[in-house]
Amino acid sequence: MKKVSMMVAVLLLALGLIACGKKEPSEVEITLASNPTTGYVWELTEDKDEVLKFEEMEEDYDTDEDAAGTAGSESYQFVAKTAGEATIVFEYLRPWEDGEKAYRVTYDFKVDKDLQVEFVNKKIEILDESVETEAELDKKLKDPVID
Repeated sequence: MKKVSMMVAVLLLALGLIACGKKEPSEVEITLASNPTTGYVWELTEDKDEVLKFEEMEEDYDTDEDAAGTAGSESYQFVAKTAGEATIVFEYLRPWEDGEKAYRVTYDFKVDKDLQVEFVNKKIEILDESVETEAELDKKLKDPVID
């Protein structure tokens, strides 16, 4: 009986140690520079693989009412749901002008079996040369933050 009790205690201790070492799934935040007074807004156009699941979007703009044309940002939060590769695509567009697009930004990620995320690549495509150059836009678009 003592032997069985001892084995159960050792098993419970081992399971507890394994559970303590398990990490929470990574969360990813992508922050995009934005200025809605230009008529352009960011739209999440591709997020279909469910490796990283979209959670929420937050806007952060200057609240000074006298500051017309003030730029800000839009932050999109995702959480790792399953292992694999994920591609997230945003387009900066004017939805009221038949979706006239200024640029597209693609982010690639890898998620391991422990649901930890690695940022792989960011690709910028300029779709309207009159808006901004790739170099100017790249300065405004920070790499994703992974927690």
